[in-house]
Amino acid sequence: MRPLCIANGSDQKYQRLEVPMRWGRPARWLPLIYFLATFYLVVLLLSHFGDGISPLQMLPQRTKLKSDYDYPHEGVTVKKFTLILNSTRYPEPMEIESVLTDDKIATFEERLLPSVDYKAPAKIILSWDAGHGPENLGGCPDWNCLFTYDRAKADQASVILTSSDEFQRRSREQILAFYSQESPKNMPTRAPKAYYNVSLGFRHDTGGASPYGYTVKLAKRKSIGEVVNSSRLEGKTKGAAWFVSHCNTNSRREDLVTKMQKYFPVDIYGHCLNGANCPRGEKCEDMLDDDYHFYLAFENSICTDYITEKVWNQGYGRDIVPVVLKRSIAHNRLPPNSFIAADDYDTVQDLADRMQYLIKNKTAYSAKIKEHCSEMFHWRRDYTTIYLNGEQHDILERPWGFCQLCRMAWESPKKERVIDDFRHWWEESCEEDGATVAKMLSHTEARENEKEKMLRANRISVT
Repeated sequence: MRPLCIANGSDQKYQRLEVPMRWGRPARWLPLIYFLATFYLVVLLLSHFGDGISPLQMLPQRTKLKSDYDYPHEGVTVKKFTLILNSTRYPEPMEIESVLTDDKIATFEERLLPSVDYKAPAKIILSWDAGHGPENLGGCPDWNCLFTYDRAKADQASVILTSSDEFQRRSREQILAFYSQESPKNMPTRAPKAYYNVSLGFRHDTGGASPYGYTVKLAKRKSIGEVVNSSRLEGKTKGAAWFVSHCNTNSRREDLVTKMQKYFPVDIYGHCLNGANCPRGEKCEDMLDDDYHFYLAFENSICTDYITEKVWNQGYGRDIVPVVLKRSIAHNRLPPNSFIAADDYDTVQDLADRMQYLIKNKTAYSAKIKEHCSEMFHWRRDYTTIYLNGEQHDILERPWGFCQLCRMAWESPKKERVIDDFRHWWEESCEEDGATVAKMLSHTEARENEKEKMLRANRISVT
């Protein structure tokens, strides 16, 4: 027995207790301690220098997957899969319930749990002529895939990435992926039918989907005080801002903005329409947080899933409301009730009237009191948007792009994937040049003409 003394009361008198010595003399355990320490070092060295990656590394330290149970209705139990992640890009961990994407391609759970054989050689992803680098696998370094430019390894590669339609298929077992982040209007293809298995780009309806950003549904609702800076929103004084570099576009967005300026204050920054100077990424972009109510996130083309950094970075990366050209492109990808769609309105004046209403009605745009959540920012309690800037490759890219190419390379048995008529799938995904804007401008002009006729008639009746 080992004596132990403890303090007893304020007078610091000590009482002697007898505690059993469960471990005996420490020296007797030294050989076991040495053995365990040596074993740990051997495992550590093997996992560091070996060809594969230890199963102990299957998930990054900052990531946790779990399956629990949610009770949406009394008496109903629904199994729910969630991802808990902590990225340096976000101040606190997020528990994610789902991603707003095409679940027919792969469920959220399937995207995050590949069938990796860590004892087998790494699966090779070969970039034939599409650029990129090993860092693009930074979201899933534990999935045992290898990136290369070496064309001599084409026969060994599980995935071939190309952007030129020139690669000659070697094996039906290989996944041939088309790469482009450009609009189909600016990136035509000559690919024959049934040529590509998947596309690595902004389209969600393909196994290699790699969008500019994405929306996640949070597993736990946030309080309004956590997501909205009411003072900042209520201090805004300006209408809309538009940052632009390409002036003559397929969507004719520049024509819509010109007409909008007749009914609503729009400040332009960039090279078009006599825009003011504000270089991308500079401090002047902070005015989107502090001064402007709306950001015009108009794309150069209106194509399926073509939603770029205009929405994800300038739109949702700031305390501002984005305005998009067409609802049908955005509504399945962006948080509900988080944006304004221009084509919801018959005329430019109708659109301007709605934006003016939100500015004047502060309880609709911002949040005056804690209990009254703002109309345009309420979505932040249940959703978060994630911008993929193409420069930081971390856990946030795990459900997309290269990580998904890696996941598909490990599938066993492999699913049958082919885009039957790629040229149609790609090039016919865009609307006719300027169709949405032309329709809106036509209706606006007709209403202006009607008002002008009424004014002339009133002037004649007065005289």
